[in-house]
Amino acid sequence: MEGSVPWELKKQLVRPDLFSMLTDISKSGFIVLKNRPDLRPAFEKMEDIFKNGGNIYSELGAALDIVSEFYDMVRPRDKRSADRAGRILSEKVRAYIEQNYADSIKISDIAAENFISEGYLAHAFKAETGISPREYLSNIRCSRACGLIKHTTMSFSDIAANTGFCSQSDMSRKIREYCGMTPTELRFIGK
Repeated sequence: MEGSVPWELKKQLVRPDLFSMLTDISKSGFIVLKNRPDLRPAFEKMEDIFKNGGNIYSELGAALDIVSEFYDMVRPRDKRSADRAGRILSEKVRAYIEQNYADSIKISDIAAENFISEGYLAHAFKAETGISPREYLSNIRCSRACGLIKHTTMSFSDIAANTGFCSQSDMSRKIREYCGMTPTELRFIGK
């Protein structure tokens, strides 16, 4: 490992994209695995594959070693850390949904943005909030739509479009589930 640095090896490997992903994990572009002594054996294995030849399977095995070491560095060590991680994740997801509720939001995109699976995101969010991310998104949209219905004269189709519903009928159905009234009844009460 003396002659080369791990992130320079990516040019010589069968799957340079995989190695790039492993050495540049952070969204801000910092190389988070750089100069980590505890990762040296995994990078030495990768360098050995480069020097002595290898195939995609040996590179994937070495990459898995790096990912395992990295996960071991960042995983929560105790229940309190895991709870804190879940709380931070839930706050990020809630903030994202509240800022983007009017757009087409996919939970899978939020999960990918946070480098976690959709299942883990749903589990962690529900453990923290008591509802799923989809339910939270629906509640935010309904809340905003109800406010517009009560306090504006916008048409129901415009309100549906401005609050992220796919149609006026979808909005009407969800609002009935959310507050037990139709949009027309809400508008009448709001006056």
